[in-house]
Amino acid sequence: MFDHSHISSLARTPNANTRFVPGGPRLEAQWLDEAYSRARDLQAAPMTAPGLRIVWWRGDELGWFDLVAHSRVYAVVGRHMKCDVVLPSDPSVALRHLLLRATTLDDGTPALRVLDLRTSTGFHLDDDTEQRALVATGPLALRLGRYALVAIPSRAELPERRPSPEVIEAPRMPTHGGWSSPRRTSVTTMPPLPMLDDVARDVAAGGHARVTLRRGGAWASVDLPEAALDAGVLVGRADRCEPRLRAVLTESVSRVHVLLLREHGVVHAFDCASMQGMFADDQRVRRVRLPDEGGTLRLASKDPVLLEWHPRAPQV
Repeated sequence: MFDHSHISSLARTPNANTRFVPGGPRLEAQWLDEAYSRARDLQAAPMTAPGLRIVWWRGDELGWFDLVAHSRVYAVVGRHMKCDVVLPSDPSVALRHLLLRATTLDDGTPALRVLDLRTSTGFHLDDDTEQRALVATGPLALRLGRYALVAIPSRAELPERRPSPEVIEAPRMPTHGGWSSPRRTSVTTMPPLPMLDDVARDVAAGGHARVTLRRGGAWASVDLPEAALDAGVLVGRADRCEPRLRAVLTESVSRVHVLLLREHGVVHAFDCASMQGMFADDQRVRRVRLPDEGGTLRLASKDPVLLEWHPRAPQV
């Protein structure tokens, strides 16, 4: 059986919490500091559930989204109207640009995971270096095109000034954060979502799973090594998605439809704000755990494509 969260309705007015404020400074060194101050002083009811408030700002636009720390909750950021955070005013922002997760590291430290969905521009921190994936503890500010995004931990006493992030690089997601204080910011930057051809693959010794897409008599399969599942694998019609799966996709499947991602040893499929959705057990879902015994998802409601998940037993 699938463990999933349901969609009961789709919002007709994305970014209902967007309001207009006086314009701020140009994009310059102090811009993220200004964005943090605006997020910290936001005139809105405090977030009571564990997680992070995501605040976005560009000129006279200021909005927020409460990202609850729960395995079923995530946010897709982009220009598409189906995104959880819609940033409509900058064409350099992709239709589906980022996936955000409020997660917990193995030692219990709360953290924010930011994944770029293989866009052409990524996102940027203080030094303006292009980033593709990170895990952060504490308050975080980043630039996405001409927008600033600020993540504010809930139930936290925040410093008046934005903490300078302590940045390290790592090949994979960290397991420990040392219960980092919300008054400091630690960032681990990681490699981008890979194309499978860029990952060293040894299916017999290290392959974790196989994904097969079927439409009528047409089908395509790829083997997914563990490193790819830990970083994330995109399924969709766009060039940035896995190319060996695109041949059987229909126009009903969104350009970026599904992200397959493993966290804490469990693989989930995340709907990336698709137009026609993802279905498990004939119910529309946003996120679904892919079962250890294998299973099938349906991508799109009209002219659908079946996604078959075939896990492998661990090598001994």
